[in-house]
Amino acid sequence: MFKVIVLLQPGIPPVKGDFYEFRLDRFPRIDLSEIKGMMEGHKVIFTYPGATPEELRPLVALKPDYIDLDYQTDPVFVDEVRQTVKVICSYHNFECTPEDLEALSFFKADEYKVATMAL
Repeated sequence: MFKVIVLLQPGIPPVKGDFYEFRLDRFPRIDLSEIKGMMEGHKVIFTYPGATPEELRPLVALKPDYIDLDYQTDPVFVDEVRQTVKVICSYHNFECTPEDLEALSFFKADEYKVATMAL
């Protein structure tokens, strides 16, 4: 079954969806109390590409439903996060579609997201 994921970012009013994805890299500043208020009553995915574990830990503490992590994230940190929230493993390659995505098999995740260039 498909789920509707609504991308939330500053300046764009939300619409109805199954999940709300917070693109935290697009927020002008990370205000934890503001983010917590925005989460209320919604199923939430946090996505913060390029963030360090130190930047992500306070966000994990807010307990979103999922956090989206790059497939190259340190496995020790992934295990730490999975103790609190579910993890989406993301793989992005906008130059080609690899024939083999075996690298993802080493990443312990609850869900997997693959975005590639179509052949």
